[in-house]
Amino acid sequence: MPEEVARALSIRGILPVPDGGSCLLAGFPGLATTVQGAGYIDAGIRAAVLDHLGGAPLWIALPETGELPEGALDQLGAALDRRGAELLHLPIPDFKAPDGDFMIRWAGLRDGLHDRLDQGGRLGITCQYGAGRSGLLACLLLIERGFAPEIALQMTRSAIPEAVESDVQQDWLMDRRDATLPRYGGTASDR
Repeated sequence: MPEEVARALSIRGILPVPDGGSCLLAGFPGLATTVQGAGYIDAGIRAAVLDHLGGAPLWIALPETGELPEGALDQLGAALDRRGAELLHLPIPDFKAPDGDFMIRWAGLRDGLHDRLDQGGRLGITCQYGAGRSGLLACLLLIERGFAPEIALQMTRSAIPEAVESDVQQDWLMDRRDATLPRYGGTASDR
């Protein structure tokens, strides 16, 4: 797909996960704005994004509900359901890092997400633009798989240059050095 088409569809990139599958990073599928700046969901664009990034049986949506047009999450969930895919909503405020509530929910989900990646599966990750919070979550997955935060950030930015958009997000990732899951060695390395 030509880069200009991918940009128009808000597809930011595909991050291959070493020893696993891949993470598909995109802006919120179908999110568009009028010339007056009002947001709306374009069902045709949403379908094109999901068709192009097919094969992701699970999508993680990171925007807060108030950032999106009314009903956007429900519409995305229904569109994914029709494709046999699932939507998880794990909101993180824009330009911020995950809070304690996010991390509690994440602790209950991450093993299943890593299982999917270990089996060569794909995860769709979306925020409003598809780079900041989406990139942060992709980095977190890599850190949990044993990569040092700096390496995880470098890997993610090699696929999605705009990934991790704020110092708050980057600092939070650097503090995750000890977040490697025991099944991947227990301590972040420079691998």
